[in-house]
Amino acid sequence: MPNRFLIEAYGRLADLFQAEGRLDEALGVLKLAVQAQGVAGRRLV
Repeated sequence: MPNRFLIEAYGRLADLFQAEGRLDEALGVLKLAVQAQGVAGRRLV
């Protein structure tokens, strides 16, 4: 079951990818975060 720590990690990873100009990868990680929240059935952050 996803938890808020996983969502926060996804967010930080997306920030790192964005800072490096790796926008496609940043978007991919953010999509994973949204999917994880959907699995949890609630907003985790």
